[in-house]
Amino acid sequence: MSKHKLLIISFTDASRDPRVHRQISYLDAFFDITVVATAPPVDDTLRFFPVRYAKAPGMQEKLHRMFAAMRGDYLRYLRRYYIEDVNTLKKAHFDLVIVNDALPIPFAFHIARDTPIIFDAHEFYPRQVDNSTFWNIFFKKMFENICHDYIKKFHAVTTVAHEMANAYATAYSISPEIVYSAPPYEDLTPTPVDPHRIRMIHHGGVSRQRKIEDMIKMMDLLDERYSLDLMLIGKPTPYFSTLRKEAEKRKNISWLPPVEMHALAKETNKYDIGLFIMPPTTYNLQCTIPNKFFEFIQARLAVAIGPSAGMSTIAREYGIGIIADDFTPQGMARKLNMLTSDDIYSMKVRSDAAAKTYNAEICMQTMRRIAMNAVAPQTS
Repeated sequence: MSKHKLLIISFTDASRDPRVHRQISYLDAFFDITVVATAPPVDDTLRFFPVRYAKAPGMQEKLHRMFAAMRGDYLRYLRRYYIEDVNTLKKAHFDLVIVNDALPIPFAFHIARDTPIIFDAHEFYPRQVDNSTFWNIFFKKMFENICHDYIKKFHAVTTVAHEMANAYATAYSISPEIVYSAPPYEDLTPTPVDPHRIRMIHHGGVSRQRKIEDMIKMMDLLDERYSLDLMLIGKPTPYFSTLRKEAEKRKNISWLPPVEMHALAKETNKYDIGLFIMPPTTYNLQCTIPNKFFEFIQARLAVAIGPSAGMSTIAREYGIGIIADDFTPQGMARKLNMLTSDDIYSMKVRSDAAAKTYNAEICMQTMRRIAMNAVAPQTS
């Protein structure tokens, strides 16, 4: 029996977006997959259609696009994107479409016609960057309109955390399902903790909203047992350069080159604590449970986090780390300085137990079930 045909759409790099990568990896056995993204997936045997950015021919067109977004006219704004060989794509038959994030949604409905569509909402888009006056003026209405116009037309909606699902439920009277952003299971064991050298790691993307500088400042407040390695990804912006300069001023911080997504858990298994304060500078940061939290768990690390709702719930349930009373460097430093090496090792052991639940093999079962149910009526 031939596989059903699945189209996965994202305006991100399919090889670097963890959720898109997992959709491909864990649905490939059941579907013949085609990918639309800004860069191809790791599996180069899949059919791929690139998304391109159409540069505005002049300042007038740039202004037209910006004011279109401000008015909420997403179709006018989305002229800045185009899919190469889109006519070939439109002629193809698909049994199911998964669209990631909000901006590609109109493209998905244009291509899919009557095909069922699953919306994987990585964020709550009506409040995506709600701490930015610029975003609130120019983009908020556009994202509100996309969600308003399409959200109830999907076969199913999935998202990353219960708090985000509740936001969609309250705003649009829908019932999203949770697919945690957990990486594949790794067969690792917790490493011993040296009481004189406690190694912490923070890895991931750089953005001002995450206030990585607070973790750097925190290192001035810790006792001599602690060190922090930073493994950061980002464009060479002034902010990125400032972070690196501040880190290099401190003897207890090292700046390391990033490793490939699939190698993170094995590479960081040698550490003791995964650190992520993540102040709630936006609504989405307040609600989300990021990839790195689950990557810390797969690496069998204790976690040191701020009082973010989603992460805190899991950390308390399994006893895998410390939760600061606030999001300040001082608040986290107080908690860390109280820990013994035995405390940390006990947390790492409990993280080993959590890794058997919070992994892609388990978490992606939800997406697989939804996808298979979507095509079930088509099965002869």
